[in-house]
Amino acid sequence: MGQPALIVGESLRDLIDPLADRLSQPLDDPLASEVVAVANLGVRQWTTRQLSRRLGASHDCAVRADGIVANIEFPFPDGLLTRLLGAPDSDPWALSNLVWVVLDELQRGAGDAALGPAGRVAAGTKRAGQMPQPSNGTWYGRARHLADLFDRYSRHRPELVRQWAAGNDVDGRGHPMTRSPRSGASPLWQCELWRRVRARIDEPSPAERLSEHLDGIDDNLARIKLPPRLTLFGLSALPPVWFSLLPALGEHCDVAVLWLTPSLPQWRAMHERGAAKQLGPWLPERPRARTSDGGNPLLTRWSRPAQEAALLWGAGHASAATAAVTNEHPSVGETTVLGQLQQAIRSNRPVGEMTDTLPPSGGTDRSLVVHRAHGSTRQVEILRSAVAHALMEDPTLTLGDVLVLCPDVDAYGPLVASAFAPGPSDPTVASHSSAEEAAGPGGDGLAPFPVWSAVRSPGTDHPIAQAFLSILGLVDGRATLGEVLDFLALPPVAARFGLSDDDVDQLGDWARRAGIRWGLDGEHRRAHGLPASFTATTWADGVERVLLGVTTASRTLVPGLGNVVPVDIEGSDVRLIVRLAAAVSQLRQCIDEVRALDVGPPVRSTERPGTPLLSLSTWIGWVLESLEALTDQQSDNDWQRRHLFDVLSDLQPETSPLIHGTAPDPVLSVGEFRAAATESLSAVRRRGGPAEGALTLGPMQALRSVPARVICLLGIDADILGSGTADADDLLAASPALGDRDPRADGRQLLLEEVLAAGDRLIVTTTGRDPATNAEVPLPVVLSELLEELEPTGPGDDSLPGGGALITHPRHDFDSVNFQPGALAADGPWSFSPIGLAEARSRGGTDGERRSMPFLDGSLPPPTGDDHDGGIIELTDLHRFLDGPPAAFLAQRLGVGLPRQEELGDELHPVEVDPLHKYQLHTELLEATWSVGDLDVAHAQWASVARASGELPPGELGESAIADVFTFTKVILEECERVGVTRPGTASIPIELELSGGRSLRGVVTEVDPTRPGPVRIGARRLKPKHELGLWLDVLVLAAQDPSVAWQGVAIGRANDRTQKGVKVPAAATLQPTIIGDDAAQRSAIAGAALGTLVDLYLRNLSEPLPLWPETAAKLCGRKKLPTGNWDITLPGGARIGDGYEAATREIWGDLSEHDYESLPARSDDPGNPAEPSRAKRLAHVIWSAFDASVSGSLNSQTPQAAT
Repeated sequence: MGQPALIVGESLRDLIDPLADRLSQPLDDPLASEVVAVANLGVRQWTTRQLSRRLGASHDCAVRADGIVANIEFPFPDGLLTRLLGAPDSDPWALSNLVWVVLDELQRGAGDAALGPAGRVAAGTKRAGQMPQPSNGTWYGRARHLADLFDRYSRHRPELVRQWAAGNDVDGRGHPMTRSPRSGASPLWQCELWRRVRARIDEPSPAERLSEHLDGIDDNLARIKLPPRLTLFGLSALPPVWFSLLPALGEHCDVAVLWLTPSLPQWRAMHERGAAKQLGPWLPERPRARTSDGGNPLLTRWSRPAQEAALLWGAGHASAATAAVTNEHPSVGETTVLGQLQQAIRSNRPVGEMTDTLPPSGGTDRSLVVHRAHGSTRQVEILRSAVAHALMEDPTLTLGDVLVLCPDVDAYGPLVASAFAPGPSDPTVASHSSAEEAAGPGGDGLAPFPVWSAVRSPGTDHPIAQAFLSILGLVDGRATLGEVLDFLALPPVAARFGLSDDDVDQLGDWARRAGIRWGLDGEHRRAHGLPASFTATTWADGVERVLLGVTTASRTLVPGLGNVVPVDIEGSDVRLIVRLAAAVSQLRQCIDEVRALDVGPPVRSTERPGTPLLSLSTWIGWVLESLEALTDQQSDNDWQRRHLFDVLSDLQPETSPLIHGTAPDPVLSVGEFRAAATESLSAVRRRGGPAEGALTLGPMQALRSVPARVICLLGIDADILGSGTADADDLLAASPALGDRDPRADGRQLLLEEVLAAGDRLIVTTTGRDPATNAEVPLPVVLSELLEELEPTGPGDDSLPGGGALITHPRHDFDSVNFQPGALAADGPWSFSPIGLAEARSRGGTDGERRSMPFLDGSLPPPTGDDHDGGIIELTDLHRFLDGPPAAFLAQRLGVGLPRQEELGDELHPVEVDPLHKYQLHTELLEATWSVGDLDVAHAQWASVARASGELPPGELGESAIADVFTFTKVILEECERVGVTRPGTASIPIELELSGGRSLRGVVTEVDPTRPGPVRIGARRLKPKHELGLWLDVLVLAAQDPSVAWQGVAIGRANDRTQKGVKVPAAATLQPTIIGDDAAQRSAIAGAALGTLVDLYLRNLSEPLPLWPETAAKLCGRKKLPTGNWDITLPGGARIGDGYEAATREIWGDLSEHDYESLPARSDDPGNPAEPSRAKRLAHVIWSAFDASVSGSLNSQTPQAAT
């Protein structure tokens, strides 16, 4: 026994052999456990693997990890400190218990001026018998913050806490507290609150226990059963209390500290400087200005915590420790940029002094590269390619040698999982761990990279925990359509109600058709400020509509029982409907129960009105009962339930150590309870080691300083170090001392440790441009500092530091630059994506802009008869051609159907009727009028159904919409009366025509009026040129088949609104194309010629897509009677419409401007005027000239509503 041994190394690789040698010496008691404290989870796992290659391993330990690592504890320093200070099993000062005591004291003292801002309450909420609400934030948020501060004071400034316990009101430097010169506030309230917490707990705090522990060290160590050998391994920072505790421990057990520092020369200098200091109870104040020792600038900037630690080790707290320094030579190669930079840092020499041995950074060396990208998704794509390049260039490298550290795993984790494992794979199986399998030629270039996550997010692989969090979200949430469907889709919930994935999809379809938007019922809506009587579009209303739809017609003109409008679900599974009703009913019952338990005031300042306030124990009891009612109880979920029960049990403070034997049972909102529970779930880290052959992903702190051949730093953006603004309540930040934690300095040293931990490569990604605006994002300061160190290594880009170590990537993976050899990679193309390559081949330039080039290299051969049912042309195909030739080509010749943007139900209740919905309402009222025979009667019945269905905005907004629909419907019916039609045609005429070239035309003309010679179409749609062409086609085929009749089509619809006396009024338009010709012979000839022109264009469109759109073609021909198309316009809100933005247009011609479209050159075999050089204009004139030559009197009227 003796003073602790201090062994200092520059890498965990240097410290692992001394640790193995130490552990290989047997203890006197063979059953006693070794205790090795480590900094984080990653170091624990790495140390275990390395020891398995040394302790009892075979001679081939570098390859085979066949040793034995058993009976070794790997606690973290904070947990070990609590144990060494003799804390009871249920320590009331543990943070998990302390937060509830602080919260209880805050709520007890709400409004007490002695508690300062911590006890301040919102105006109007302090009432007798009710829990007042804080003026800002939440009680739990305040308590959690203050508990963190008190815990930090005990560990980092124990003398401050001891002074408070003695009744002395001092600040972080031991001076009497004074008011802040800036705000005038005094932190005396912290002393008062701490003393109230101390009196409530009635047990010594950790700082007090430390003093007592050191005074009676012999008795205390016997009581806590000190291990025979204690080792602190790989630490680079410790709270100052350790420097008092370690010498005392060293007198009673074998203590060794294997310390990690970035530079041994710097360590020696700072250690010697610290040895001259005499430290008392208060640590010396931190110097405000950083002094340079003339060494490596990056080391000076990034290693302040390491420098302060060396000072403290050299000072009186550990002056008797023996310093034994390990290997001073870096273990990585010295022929790379990374290796030489590490050597410069470790030797504390400026990089400029080593330019004679450093390789040029602008060459092929890629050992240290910073990649700039457009946002997080692009960073992940680039990282995957960078890892693939590393695997290809070094056959000895595997994915198990790669660590990915990320400051925000919750945000980047799903992106990594998607990009690295695009196909279904088990992340624990090393199915693609070698270079040949993962990135080698001959594969598809996107083989899955197994990813092992070092931590587990709350609920990620725990369905019961997901259900738990979802239930809490529904308590104060809006219970939107998506939220409830997502809840029902959770495996334990779906199993409870017998729902499959297809069932949930079907329920979603029914819910959307029933108009469900948000809210479980009217009472649920009342909690959000709406009257309880407003139940339209709630889940209760929607389920009733679905249930009523089982037995009644869908769209009746009279609401059903209880003023409920049924939804048509004819032929559907009645049992599934019953299961939906049962699930929603059970969910409503659970939410009603928690609202009945509410103990809070009716008005809250920080929560939505009606959000329940319950005690912690009540919350836990209710949520467990709700889970029992809403989730499956099969044994497969038992372990998940036990785990959640344990987590919730740990939330509750222990009763025995608290004053009067009662634990605080604070009152919480659902948001506070959810925050506390989520934090506890998040604290559960994944156990076990990484999967063999899998890439490891984890937070930076969890994998800090872990050596790996390839280290990737993902998402290193400007905000990773924080804002630098000190917490106004933190007394330590107001007067920092040596060894105090500084988040920004800690972040810099963390990056420094990763630079030194990388063996072969260091890959860094950052955002270089905003993905939404393409605006340049400045390089983070820490990366600028890193790249500045590489400037002496060779010439580079003068505009940015780092030269060849900095690569700026294009916005998209399909940019051709990614596939140009040597453009981004040292040799060969950068990207491995076959999809990106295919896209790049069809595009030119950069940033995703397409070339103005044909979709096909040449025309396809004319379709044969076998390709089209023996030469039969369907009338529906001609109609589809007239709707849009480009889309028709893709569908009719290539069999390609472009996906339409999915129409998602709006989860907000409407405050206005959008155009599509208004069209549906107009159609419904028109059909109701034709069914009843009287507009006023139909309007009254239709309006009652529309109100009951919840399809309209509430109140006067809905009545205004009803009035608008009625007004326009009246205009349409008045136009019908003027034209002489009463309703759409009801008859059909089959068409069978023989065409030239052995082809025939077959089909049916619908909506033919038996009392008139032609089709009659009446609706609420706005009439456009494509409707005019469609009606023209039907008139042509009727005339060609029976020229004895002077066929005339009628289409009545909406026109552009007119202005009368400064007020916009709706208007109707009528199309009445009539076949030209005085007799049957003329009509036959004219119809045949026009039909021949139309069929010719249709056949040409089967060989290549014609640049022809009805609306734009009408505009090119100067036709202004109907609204003509816009090529590409942006609507308010960012939506884009127009012929140029149609999916088929963009698929075939790409981003084609209107000018480029009109400039497409005509071809020699194109029909039309040979003198017209524009192909678009020539084809437009061909079709519209044929129209004008065959029919007359197309647009007969545009009638506005008469002023009333």
